[in-house]
Amino acid sequence: MSRPTTSHPATAREIILEIVRNMREGLEPLQYSTLPPAIYHVYLHPDDVERLRGILPRIVDEARRALNAELETLNRGGLAEKLRLARRSQPQIVVPDGGWQVRILENTDDGIEPGDISIYSELALPAKDDLDAGSMTKRITTRRLAGVESVSQSYDKPAPAPVPAATVPAETSMAREAWRIDLTWPLSTRRTARDA
Repeated sequence: MSRPTTSHPATAREIILEIVRNMREGLEPLQYSTLPPAIYHVYLHPDDVERLRGILPRIVDEARRALNAELETLNRGGLAEKLRLARRSQPQIVVPDGGWQVRILENTDDGIEPGDISIYSELALPAKDDLDAGSMTKRITTRRLAGVESVSQSYDKPAPAPVPAATVPAETSMAREAWRIDLTWPLSTRRTARDA
């Protein structure tokens, strides 16, 4: 099944607008604030990347400015809030602590046409207080393929934190040895000889 080809290559403006759309799709409201994704991987057709190569740093810079401007717009209260006739219904959206990370890369997948834009963004959700729980990652994918927009979201659980190994010295009649105890399951021990 063939799909219609895009009539024009991706423009810098379209790329920036797609990054902003991805940010809006990935907002995660908390009780007192709303978190946006912080990391954006933008995939373009190789011809689009080559054509825009000289201005890619400028596109990344303007994408960051556009993300900040969109946050200001979304955080701006309506007239009723400004006149203090109504309370703000949504928590403020905050800029990520580490700032915006935007990378523009070539999409080498088959079937990609000039003008297609795929953006994969990540938002690390706050860690749980459990001992073995790290922070879950929310992944947001927005695509514009042949002019058709799509969105998907998934949640990746963190990998369990590695358990540190302990080294226990032991004296024997033959030589001084160190036992390394690996605290992962199944439990095992390894002996390494050290010079006496």
